[in-house]
Amino acid sequence: MKRTVSGVMLTLLILTSTLTMLTMALNIQPVRAWSGTVYIRADGSIDPPDAPIITDDYVTYTFTGNITSTADGIVVEKDNIIIKGEMFTLKGSNHAFSKGVILYGMSNVTVENVKIEAFHFGIYLDSSLANIVSGCIITHNYNGIWLVYSSNNSIIKNFIANTGLGICLENSHMNTISGNIIVESRTGVYLVYSSRNIISENSAKNNDYGICLDASSYNVVSINNMTENGMNFGVEPVDYSSLLNYVDVSNIVNGKPVYYWINKSHETVPSDAGYIALVNCKNIIVQNANLTHNLHGILVAYSQNVTIINNTIANNDRGVFSFRSSQISIFDNTITDSRSGITIYSSNYTKISGNCIKKCRYAIELWVSLHNAIISNHIANNDFGITTWRCSYSDFFGNQLESNGLGIKLEFSSNMNISKNNIVTNNYGVHLTVSSNNKFYHNNFVGNTYQIYDYPTPYGPSINVWDNGYPSGGNYWSDYTDVDEKSGPNQDQPGSDGIGDTPYVIDSNNADHYPLMNPYELSILGPPGTYVWIYWKRDNNYNFDIDLNITDAPDVVGPGQVIFWAHQFGFVNGSGGYIGLQIVGSQKKAIFSIWDAITGEPGNPFEEQGHGWQIIINYDWKLNRKYRLRIWELNVEQNGDEWWLAAVYDYTTGVDTIIGKILVPAAWGWLTKTSVTWVEYAGYDSYASRNIPYTRAVFSNPYARNPVENSAPDKLYVTYGIKPANNSDVDYYGGGTYALEAGDDVLRDTPEGWITAVKLRTEIIHGGFYLLSSSSLGIVKVSTLYSSPYPGRKFSSFCAIPQDRTFTLNYVGALIDDKGNYLESKKVELLIDGNTVCTSMTTSERWNNINMTFSLCLEGGLHNAEIRFNGDEGYDSCTFSLTVIAYKNSGFNITRDAYHFNNWAYSLDEHLTLLKKLEEKGLLDCTLEAPFILIFPILSAPGHCFGMAVSSSVYYIDPSLKPVQKDTYAMAKDDALWDIDFYQFLAYGYSGSVQDLSSALTEIKRLVDSGVPVILSLAPSGVPHAITVIGYHEESDETFLIVYDSNAAVYTRVYTIIDGNLLCEWKDKPINVTEVEIFNPQTLPKPISSINFENALKRIFELYFGIYIHCPINVEITSAEDMKLIVANNTVIRNDFIDSYVYLTTNDRLILLPANRTYKVEALGTENGTTNIECVFRTGDEILTYKFENITTFNNTRLYLPSVKSETLYIDLNGDEVIDQELNAIIIPEFPSNIIWPWLILTTLIAVILWKKSKRRVYTLKKGINRLRECCS
Repeated sequence: MKRTVSGVMLTLLILTSTLTMLTMALNIQPVRAWSGTVYIRADGSIDPPDAPIITDDYVTYTFTGNITSTADGIVVEKDNIIIKGEMFTLKGSNHAFSKGVILYGMSNVTVENVKIEAFHFGIYLDSSLANIVSGCIITHNYNGIWLVYSSNNSIIKNFIANTGLGICLENSHMNTISGNIIVESRTGVYLVYSSRNIISENSAKNNDYGICLDASSYNVVSINNMTENGMNFGVEPVDYSSLLNYVDVSNIVNGKPVYYWINKSHETVPSDAGYIALVNCKNIIVQNANLTHNLHGILVAYSQNVTIINNTIANNDRGVFSFRSSQISIFDNTITDSRSGITIYSSNYTKISGNCIKKCRYAIELWVSLHNAIISNHIANNDFGITTWRCSYSDFFGNQLESNGLGIKLEFSSNMNISKNNIVTNNYGVHLTVSSNNKFYHNNFVGNTYQIYDYPTPYGPSINVWDNGYPSGGNYWSDYTDVDEKSGPNQDQPGSDGIGDTPYVIDSNNADHYPLMNPYELSILGPPGTYVWIYWKRDNNYNFDIDLNITDAPDVVGPGQVIFWAHQFGFVNGSGGYIGLQIVGSQKKAIFSIWDAITGEPGNPFEEQGHGWQIIINYDWKLNRKYRLRIWELNVEQNGDEWWLAAVYDYTTGVDTIIGKILVPAAWGWLTKTSVTWVEYAGYDSYASRNIPYTRAVFSNPYARNPVENSAPDKLYVTYGIKPANNSDVDYYGGGTYALEAGDDVLRDTPEGWITAVKLRTEIIHGGFYLLSSSSLGIVKVSTLYSSPYPGRKFSSFCAIPQDRTFTLNYVGALIDDKGNYLESKKVELLIDGNTVCTSMTTSERWNNINMTFSLCLEGGLHNAEIRFNGDEGYDSCTFSLTVIAYKNSGFNITRDAYHFNNWAYSLDEHLTLLKKLEEKGLLDCTLEAPFILIFPILSAPGHCFGMAVSSSVYYIDPSLKPVQKDTYAMAKDDALWDIDFYQFLAYGYSGSVQDLSSALTEIKRLVDSGVPVILSLAPSGVPHAITVIGYHEESDETFLIVYDSNAAVYTRVYTIIDGNLLCEWKDKPINVTEVEIFNPQTLPKPISSINFENALKRIFELYFGIYIHCPINVEITSAEDMKLIVANNTVIRNDFIDSYVYLTTNDRLILLPANRTYKVEALGTENGTTNIECVFRTGDEILTYKFENITTFNNTRLYLPSVKSETLYIDLNGDEVIDQELNAIIIPEFPSNIIWPWLILTTLIAVILWKKSKRRVYTLKKGINRLRECCS
């Protein structure tokens, strides 16, 4: 690819040189560039006509020379054209916000082969769609190509250099950015608030940023090459949806693949990664990677149990970024030269240990996070060492913080435990801002310019604890100058004790009462060894047992050294703890600890590496003897708090020794289904692992005991220590038994990963039962979607088939194990009411390895269906159950009779545009006798679902009436507006009836029994939706409605009626429908092809005055009876007119007032600008409009109309109640399009207005518009 580009460039250089020499030889003077702004007008003309652009057909516009401009270059006002630059130059003057080529609201415009330079925006698309920018050379602009609120455009094969943002998409969707080259710019491709775009085959090189996605979702990013950029690639998290982009390994950063994983578990990221992102992942390992020059070296978002170990991370914006995640372990990484080494945002239970972080702006940042541990890191030569903002309950332990601007900075943070750190030669040792109730002890503060600094704020001082009491002591301070001649808690007893005789005073609110005379000796944490994670079958009611046999261990370890074998557990809604055996010096012990516990018996609270309660007893355990470690829920206090017991049972002697009991909060619940066993070493030099003594311990017989079942674990997973020389290993013996080994002579032959403990758990992933239905499409699968939010039922709880008829059904699903593997050649059977109907062997298909087809005839009623795998020697059994409804059917066949198509979602303005174009097509010319208008298929407009239901039902009753069906997704969006010959209309008076569910159900059953599908509107209960009921089944306490719903066209939907309520969901919320409207499709008239809106509007203005104000101003309308309508700050704050309708947008006020009163109108300006006011009313057989245009308004300008029919508007410019101007109305004696269209918003509500009036119900137009907008969305 590089050779091809180089060859092309060489050819261009040769050609350029040849032309230059030829010009010199002939002494030809270059043509001076034409100067000005070029407009391609809506009528196709070029303005001004002498511009160096020509067209012969008003479609293709070709440059004939260069263009320079001091403002915008080319302004395009015409759709459906091609602009050919022929490689001429369009050059600006670097004027602020100037645009080389600007498309505002345009579609189907192609801009190709133009050189553009020296503009603020090279090419700018605003609210434009289906345009193409291709083959352009865009250099030395402030920004290259910028799209805002623009969709379905293609930006392909352009060359962009020396700009700010090369290609920027802002609030722009479904665009294609492909084959572009962006070099030496601020950013290559940047997306913000933009979704469903395709970013492919682009090259970004030598830019500050390559490709970046910010708050953007569902984009496809593939086959892009990002090289030698400051930051090659990144996705900035804002929320979960902003991370849902498809980014595959075909993307390359500096020659290495991008790994962007979503929903993965139990995997290791390949070490050749150039960029890593983990979204909603679990149990992932990232190790041995070299990650440089990206927005994030590693992004972990919405994930759990991720281990990041032994990576080299440099020159990123953030080295490691944990966003809304938990239980992330960041061990032994080298992180340098980044803005932030490690950022933890809204993430809890993170462990950061053994990392070396240097030359960053921020070494470690914690934001709004709890229960994190920062242990034994080397943090040097950064601007900020460890910083927190609004964090609590975390531990900083054993860190070396040296030569940083700020060693530790706490902002708005509390309950932090900071101990055993070396805080040396920083400008500020500890910097505090509104951070109290933290504890600092056993730290060494040496040679810092300011040992402690409390930043003054209006919120008061930071007040903290600076020692651990006597005799434990406080901190070592290099500038402490007192002596140690006394001892005791009050330092008034004779003899020195290593503690200064007077406090180290920090300020008037803080002091270390027991300053250390010598630096605190920090123990160095060694390699914690080896871990085996245990995954149990159930989530609740557990008591854990596991057997432990220590076969090899030293009799004695050195001072400060500990070897520890343990079983660690967690609570469902709380912290965790551990039980185990230790050797400390020459003493053998048993230990039981729970973090964040309330109290215990016996034992003491602990505050190192967390807070909680710890019980340690002397316990003379023996080598080669088996012990049972037991965690047991003991009893519950009256307030619900629970006591948990720990005990060790010696199988040889039969003695059960209780270690103690610990009390935890009631809300914590039972133990989780995940635990871990381990051997750990403490107090050993982590970089001299050959000095670690050899140990071996066998864990076996793990059991979770509860009232439901005794269960062995599902599976095991092996990980190794955080400072892993290859001196530890796991040997698995089967049956849940394994040995943990550690020591200098151990060679690792079991890699990190899964080992089988017992039979693997299996699961049937339900795909669905499908009724194989014959239609013009052939054999089509129609599945069932259960749509009632009934407790305990899921969308796949039911399958629906017509009763008493033989049908062919297909079942699709998948059999997987708990590792996510699809299992082949396993026998699966289908049972109906306990009888085997069909058997099948699973296949190699990945998504549907269960696929069985069978015939079935069921009598009316509910039948139990079960898909069953009986298990084998390696896998547990599993089943999936659901209910089959055999229902009474009207005869409606969804695949044959349902009318449905994919459709664009049109906005309200686009809806009006469609109506205009319908008029232009001559389709609005039929007298409308009854003003109820249904336009289908108007795309996502009000009545779309109703139109689908009506179309389907009418077609079923009379196949000759089938409406035209057209998939507008197969068309460009604007083409769907223009190609409108397929639109049809239904015009009829209101024929539905509002009924309560009990009455409606009787009518529904009657019609279905007679072979008629029923149109059901849920609108009376506040759900703007319509469905077609095609069948039902009735139980004693529940009725099932089988429906066709255009929102799920390939499903049979099931709704439930219980106690007179139809249960359904609307916008993900459960809704109880108590009233519905029933439409019998037999009573509907035939569709027609045209409608007269003007006649319909005349009907409106027989009843109403209309006032239309285009400006964000406040309005007060007063009747002769002193009734008022007041609109202020875009809100109706008073309305005395029951029969009025108000529609408000940011810039528009549409008001209908009863025509049987007189009114005066007053408007108050709220900002500088201009406004237009129109008053519309009917006189005789015509509609008149009094229009007041271009009225200048200021803040407090008042406008007066003595009457809606007044021909004069009075203007008080400054609000001093003195009339400054009078403006006469433009009287428009007819109803032209430019007046009609604002009021066409109302046509969708004509039926509602007249019908509701006839039923004597109050209905505001604003509510109607809100319904309209709901449907549009």
